Amino acid sequence: MKTTVVNQSENTRVPFLRGILIRSLMDAGLQFEEAFELATQVRDDLPAAGEISTDAIRDRVFSLLEEQGHLGALEPYRLPLAAPAKIQVNSLMANHKHG
Repeated sequence: MKTTVVNQSENTRVPFLRGILIRSLMDAGLQFEEAFELATQVRDDLPAAGEISTDAIRDRVFSLLEEQGHLGALEPYRLPLAAPAKIQVNSLMANHKHG
C-alpha cells in the first residue's frame, strides 16, 4: 500500500508521486539531479503505508532544501503559504483603425 497525501484545505487524498515533487523542485530552481535526489529522500522518509499531510511534506522539503543550501528554492515551501499561487495575465490588444 502506498502513502496517501492528504490536503485538508482542498479536501483531497492522492498517492504520493515522486515525479510531481521532482517537477515542483525543478520549477523552484533545482537541476533535475538535485530534485531527483531530494524527492527520493522525501519518499524514503515517508511511512510505508498510511497518510501524511501536504503540510508535513512541505515542512520536510523546506528542511532538506535549507540543509542542502538550496536557499533560492525555499519560497514555494514556506509555511504558512503567504499568498495564493501567482497568476499571470497576458493581454493582446488588436490594432483598430477608426474611420
